This record gives sequence, structure tokens and C-alpha cells, in this order.
Amino acid sequence: SSDELTRAELLSLMNLPKLEIEHFEGDPVVYHSFFAAFDEHVEKVSNNPRIKLTRLLQCTKGKAKDAIRGCQITGGEKGYLDAREILRKRFGNDHLIANRIIDSLKSGKSIKTPEELQCLADELTTCQATLSSMNKLREVDTQSSIIQIANRLQPYLKGRWKRQAMEMKREKD
Repeated sequence: SSDELTRAELLSLMNLPKLEIEHFEGDPVVYHSFFAAFDEHVEKVSNNPRIKLTRLLQCTKGKAKDAIRGCQITGGEKGYLDAREILRKRFGNDHLIANRIIDSLKSGKSIKTPEELQCLADELTTCQATLSSMNKLREVDTQSSIIQIANRLQPYLKGRWKRQAMEMKREKD
């Protein structure tokens, strides 16, 4: 029955190792991913605003924690909602986040090693997901932005990228 499945799922969940959410220190670039994890593992699990506020304080550090520390005095639902709003206003501005991500992609250090190229590929994947979720992908999907990102590559890789781009242009105009 569906009750047995729910019990089995509950037992399975209880046997999972303790989950740790990466601390949020106030970096706007990771704001959305932090709250996606926080909402999935705290917000959905607890209805008690005091517990959620305590967890939010435990999961923050540095300037993010300093910004919401006073909400603990207010406590309860108001303290929790105030803390979320403070973090959203201070670190969750989509325009600020998109600008930081795009600037990082365009002006990062020159790529010299295969490991650095893999890091750039990982960064591009993460940035694509983040900007897509914010409906800001079009801000980096411009010819000038792509050229600036490609300029971080070594001459050999730039040449290969240009050849690939030209082939795609011929195929798809």
C-alpha cells in the first residue's frame, strides 16, 4: 500500500548520512544555488520558523551572517522572513548576480593548462544554468561576450574555436 511505501521511504531517508549545506558567505554568484539547497533540505522539511531561522544562521558565515544576526532577537516567523528578505536584498539581486557572473567569464585569467580549461568549462556550465534560471542568459549570449571569453584561451585553442564557429556558421548560417 501507499502507507508502506511512505514508511519504507522514511526509513531509507533516516539511514542517509547527515547532509551538510555549503555555507553562504554573501557571494551573490552562489546566492541562488545556496537557497535552492536550503529550501530543499530545510524549508520543505520543517514548518517551525524558529528552527528554519536557526538553520539559516548555522548555514551562513561572514557578512551574510552578520547581516541577519539581529533577526534572531525578533525570532519566529517574522525573524525568519526578515532574514530571508535581508539576504535577498543584499546578495540576491539578479542584475548584480548576472553582472558578476558575466564579468568573471569575460575577464578571468588566461587559460594555459588542460585543468584550467576544464575549470572554464565547468564555470560556463554553472553560469549557463544560473543565468538560465534567472532569465538572464541573453545578456552573455552575444558575439562580443563570446569573443571576450574565447580571448582567454591560448592562440592554438582560439584558432580551433574560430574554425569550429565558422563551420557552425556555414552549417546553420
